[in-house]
Amino acid sequence: MVGVAKKAAIGLVILLALLWGGYKILSNITRYSIDKTVVVEPPSSPKSVPEYYAFGYQPELIYTEKRSQCSERVSTKQAMFGDLHIHTAISADAFPDGTRTFPDDVYRFAKGQAIDVPVQDGSGKRTMQLTQPLDFAAVTDHAETYGEGYICRTRGAFPGYDSDACQRFRAGGEDGVREFMGQNGVTRPKRDESVCGKDNRDCEAADKLVWDDMKRSAEEAYDRSPSCGFTSFVGYEYTRAPNAQHMHRNTIFRNAEVPARPATFFSHITNYELLTSFEKECRLGIDACDVISIPHN
Repeated sequence: MVGVAKKAAIGLVILLALLWGGYKILSNITRYSIDKTVVVEPPSSPKSVPEYYAFGYQPELIYTEKRSQCSERVSTKQAMFGDLHIHTAISADAFPDGTRTFPDDVYRFAKGQAIDVPVQDGSGKRTMQLTQPLDFAAVTDHAETYGEGYICRTRGAFPGYDSDACQRFRAGGEDGVREFMGQNGVTRPKRDESVCGKDNRDCEAADKLVWDDMKRSAEEAYDRSPSCGFTSFVGYEYTRAPNAQHMHRNTIFRNAEVPARPATFFSHITNYELLTSFEKECRLGIDACDVISIPHN
């Protein structure tokens, strides 16, 4: 009887420990209460009417930009193949892991050209090439770390290059990845002043440089000729992950008419703020702008 009671007591202790652990985990899950001060705006632009995107709806072809008419037209739907989630060295989780390709390289690769990529052990390079070119592609780097990555990669551009944080970032490995990606895992993200400068001015300036160059890269890769051989989309990844809950979204714009800056976890800390920004800053704010937001959890 003593042995049975002892086993029961041990089992009870283990059960209580599991319950306590479960409680601690669940109690730390981020909850954003929506009170009367929060304005959640439903879609209101004509571009957001559900019928416009209804399955099977076949709208008349309308170009939203200046380009040649495609020489080959298919009156019914046609399958196209591409990639809407591509990271380059711009992403702060890719550069520390050895990625040294940038958007221009990605689009050349997507269009069927051979590119050189570093070997994982750092001993050299190898050539990679697709056996079948893609029809479309979008570079979707983590927008929250545009500025930090640029500053840490670009000697002499900003004072933060010499910071301890940038040195750890350039050293690579998991510590390098966590250096800036970790700031997306809190409920109220903050940028590192040693890198970003006072009031994040340097990072915000670098953010703009990166965003503008990504738009340039997508535009140069876009085949506007009658062959319509390749379409590149301006895009980025929104990287919200409080308490390691991944709520990332790939943001893909219809054309080059896009907001001056991407909406990030720093500027839009909740999903409803992000989606509201798409409506206000893109669909209602810019005549030809439209966007889709693809959950990437």
